[in-house]
Amino acid sequence: MDTKDPTINRILETQLREIYKERYIKSEIQTIMQYPFKENQYIVTYNLDLKDSYPIVRAKIVVDTKTEELKLYDPGLL
Repeated sequence: MDTKDPTINRILETQLREIYKERYIKSEIQTIMQYPFKENQYIVTYNLDLKDSYPIVRAKIVVDTKTEELKLYDPGLL
């Protein structure tokens, strides 16, 4: 899937800004994969830059495009 998908990028950025508030600098999506057997959910691998913190590289999270929420990624549920 295209890493420039505007819907997934918008949801991820909006939710991360809400979580990290003024510490958020930027996020960059590396990969997007549709969650198996879930129509509106995508596993997103991303890099995250925060103020006063080391960069977080290749973090994974589930983005739900229907509810526009982030969900915890649990590889055991695949």
